[in-house]
Amino acid sequence: MSVINHDSVFTSLRQNGPLATTDSVELNTPFSRRTKDWLRILRANRLNITKYRALRSQVFEFLNISDFSQIPTLLENKLLRNERSHRACTLLGNMFGVEGTTREVEARVIEYARTADAVVNSLRNKIMAPYASHIATTNEIEVTNDPVNLLLIMFDDRYHKKARFEARRKLVLMSLAGSIDQRERETQIEDKFSLFLDFLNDYVWSRKQKIGEHEIVYLLSHHNSDDFRCTDVQLISLEQANTMHPEAGTKL
Repeated sequence: MSVINHDSVFTSLRQNGPLATTDSVELNTPFSRRTKDWLRILRANRLNITKYRALRSQVFEFLNISDFSQIPTLLENKLLRNERSHRACTLLGNMFGVEGTTREVEARVIEYARTADAVVNSLRNKIMAPYASHIATTNEIEVTNDPVNLLLIMFDDRYHKKARFEARRKLVLMSLAGSIDQRERETQIEDKFSLFLDFLNDYVWSRKQKIGEHEIVYLLSHHNSDDFRCTDVQLISLEQANTMHPEAGTKL
């Protein structure tokens, strides 16, 4: 499934869709003109309605609430937030198949958060470097690794629209990191890769070298003069390469 079309699993991150992050947060005005206009846009696509209901159900279950009007209480009460955070870690442990104590599950969730930050930082520094100021994560979001606090930031009007979007983005990336980690554990990909490396070390790589040792070699290819197709390839050492001058029809 495409990550950019209207059927994308990342619908909640689209900033031109019904689930876009708005300039301000309104939790206690269900009958306002703005809410009615938003509902009219949402109902234009039945798929978006289904996604909204699923997302709302996840938020309510995660925060252990039954209505959006209960969110301000969580924003104001630190004890309730801590209680929800511990409960959320248990839910996430079950969701991603993470076994262990509460502390171990929390440590794994923090790893997911750091992975999410690393993804954004990599995009900011490399692929999207020209747009770094737009991609960069707000400090408050980057240092927040608790998924409950990130979720509540999305509904906290003290935060700017960009920061609230970044909290949502981080949660989505954390969810992806958790799913990938779960898949890797289920398929035992690390164990299988280790067996593959053992096979290479035993039957493929040169036994004259130690594991992890590198030998610099060059490829000397010979090409047909008519269509430049490769007709022969030879491995030559670094010493040979330093004294060699490629002739016509060869490439080093």
